Amino acid sequence: QHTSIHAIVLLCGVNNVLDTNSTSTSFYSDVHSLIRSIRSNPRLSHTPLIVLGLPDFSKLPFLPWPLAFVLGYRGRMMQRMLEKVVIEVQREEEEEEREGSSAASKGRVKTVVKVIPDIQSVLGTIGHHRCNGDDTTLKMKLCHPLLKYLGGIQLTQGKIASMGMADFLCDDGFHPGRFGTIYVGNLIREAYEDLMTY
Repeated sequence: QHTSIHAIVLLCGVNNVLDTNSTSTSFYSDVHSLIRSIRSNPRLSHTPLIVLGLPDFSKLPFLPWPLAFVLGYRGRMMQRMLEKVVIEVQREEEEEEREGSSAASKGRVKTVVKVIPDIQSVLGTIGHHRCNGDDTTLKMKLCHPLLKYLGGIQLTQGKIASMGMADFLCDDGFHPGRFGTIYVGNLIREAYEDLMTY
């Protein structure tokens, strides 16, 4: 007996950025083939497909300059290819939906890219946000935009103010740590909810 699959999350490209033999063109071809194989499976043709974007390698703390610059550039090139594939798939899905060429196309859920917001940029905005238009409620409501991605974890204003990249990454400075996995998990949840209400 088959169980239903509620969503597919595709996170790819990190190894391609690090592999000097991988090009943005070959990455485009690989992602295109992967999404095609997912969508050609009758059990998965209606399943929401959430494609996570690549992190900004230029801002990862373990990478020294100029390596961070080079990998950041490669990552942006791969990200463009990833977005290009998804846009093409979305157009094809929309065309199938319009034409109603097959029963399988009816009610098809979109394929989307969910960009992972840069943690450093988010952390750099601490203290510059208002809560419901009222600056005086900031310290009590802890409404910093970052918190919506931390899944309601109880944090004090002091903890939020002292957060840095190390709170989101493992000791290796590369893989997501406790807050990093919660952050990405909630981004996936948000993308799924958006798809379900589309």
